[in-house]
Amino acid sequence: MVVNMLTEVEEIIPKWKIVPTKNVIDTAFKDPIKRETVWTFNSSCSNLMIRKNKLIYQDKPGLKTALEMLRTSISLERGLNEVTLPFFVLHGEADIVRDPEVSKALYEKSSSSDKTIKLYPGMWHGLTSGEPDENIEIVFTDITAWLDKQLL
Repeated sequence: MVVNMLTEVEEIIPKWKIVPTKNVIDTAFKDPIKRETVWTFNSSCSNLMIRKNKLIYQDKPGLKTALEMLRTSISLERGLNEVTLPFFVLHGEADIVRDPEVSKALYEKSSSSDKTIKLYPGMWHGLTSGEPDENIEIVFTDITAWLDKQLL
């Protein structure tokens, strides 16, 4: 009912910041140092503050954006049973940006005969960039091992 009501007004007030979201940087980047600084490999090899990085959207999504994200999620969920390619799902169990149960459901709905799910206890949303280095190494080791297995 709420989605239907919001759909009716999305063209009138598309930028309405109605979605109650938390700051994505504070909830995705577990390592406090990485939360504040990210190395960039540009011509000057300088550090950029994540919070000042214009490429990272940090505001609440507008109504139209939020509804498009919802529609896309629903569409992906409906079509996931058609996925037959090798499928690898990775998710931090302590992720509060995206509920790990969503990844579990995606894994279960995929009809791929070659699928793997890896849940990382205590890890957050930013598995490959926001975790302490030792955790990032674990994640990339798992990704590499899964890719190597696919090549055999």
